Amino acid sequence: GNFFKDVNYISVGGTVDIRSKDASLITKVLASRSYESISGECNCEGDGLVPLSSSLLVGSYQVIIRDTFHGGKFGKSWYGSASRVSDWWRKIKL
Repeated sequence: GNFFKDVNYISVGGTVDIRSKDASLITKVLASRSYESISGECNCEGDGLVPLSSSLLVGSYQVIIRDTFHGGKFGKSWYGSASRVSDWWRKIKL
């Protein structure tokens, strides 16, 4: 949870279909094993590397962006892609 009680935390998580045409071979091969090693569950939502449940800090303002991979090596659109940055930035309430 939130360590500093007077700080408003924001966490951003992505979800992808690891079987989609946009997922890289790395994602298709490693995602389920990565999810399982982090959360104990291999069939869960995540960004191709990190399960969504591990991306979102309890008590934070949570932003979930669909079709967003962990990084460029994992799929076509990732958190740092121009379209994704504008998507999650718009959802943040400052």
